[in-house]
Amino acid sequence: MFTETAGLSQDSQHSYASNTDHASYYTPTSQRPPASSISQPQTWHTQSAPRPAPPEKAESSHFSKCDDISVESGTSRLPSSLQSVGPQTLQGYLDSLPESREYKEAMQSRNPKKGWKPVDGKHITSGKKVAFKPIFWDNEGRMRHGTRVRGSDKSEECWRHVEGKAPAGCTFAHSRLGDTLQFICVKCTYERGRNDWCSEKTKHKQYIFNLGAYRNLEGGIWKKTS
Repeated sequence: MFTETAGLSQDSQHSYASNTDHASYYTPTSQRPPASSISQPQTWHTQSAPRPAPPEKAESSHFSKCDDISVESGTSRLPSSLQSVGPQTLQGYLDSLPESREYKEAMQSRNPKKGWKPVDGKHITSGKKVAFKPIFWDNEGRMRHGTRVRGSDKSEECWRHVEGKAPAGCTFAHSRLGDTLQFICVKCTYERGRNDWCSEKTKHKQYIFNLGAYRNLEGGIWKKTS
């Protein structure tokens, strides 16, 4: 469901050196005392029971059919065996996001509306940009690209500045003016329903992107009209 830009994430690797240099306890045969004069040490059996073999690693094919999953029904309805695996990393979630049925249908039309074009989202911690495909057009006329983040800037409508201009420092949304921001969490987009919220703004910080103001079906800035 996205087109990633280069350098989104890099896995750091660490190498650890082991100390294998020990003093040699080898004695030449000519210097060894007779076998009869050597007392045999008592043997202590302290070896613990063998550790059970780890379960087999889940095959990557678990996610090979992710594109067949309808976002409309919500990815939280995946079989429990798939839910327990999970992509785990930011890149894994991005790679696993499916295209919605609505997006596929829109792309099959001869002249799709501009609102169905991918929108760049800015990763809130690294600043990297990723293009997100719309999932659906909601009942208020907004193009939606993922699960919203509760508590983020402009995530709630302002109840004070309901007329005229709104002060620039207000962190609430003013939809009548087009003053909105769409923050999405890719982890919750994968794991939860599309109409749900991400309630872990701090814990899921590494999975959150800012897509800017909501867009309408024509690709312009969305404004609430009623």
